Amino acid sequence: MPEMPRRRPKPVPAIHPVPEYAADAELGRRYQDMKAVLQVHQRACTLADELPNPGQRRGDRLRAAVQRGAGLDEVLAVCRLFQWLLPGLVTNVAFFRQQLIEDR
Repeated sequence: MPEMPRRRPKPVPAIHPVPEYAADAELGRRYQDMKAVLQVHQRACTLADELPNPGQRRGDRLRAAVQRGAGLDEVLAVCRLFQWLLPGLVTNVAFFRQQLIEDR
């Protein structure tokens, strides 16, 4: 994949971080939502670490496979993307399933 140059917006927007204790009600709700998302993600990662590994997949084997095929940067980019997408997908499926069960 070709490297894409980073572009800087003109003008560069100002960033004004607000600590949680100083947030208004709307921003406070966003902070709470983000905390919930991060907690679900952390729990999903913890559960994934506890799953059996029948193929004995390890990092050194993955790196060796990468050297034979796609570049390490590309594989890392996909792993990072899926690290965030998969827990959200699992959560959504579980939520929708629960709704279907409750609607019976």
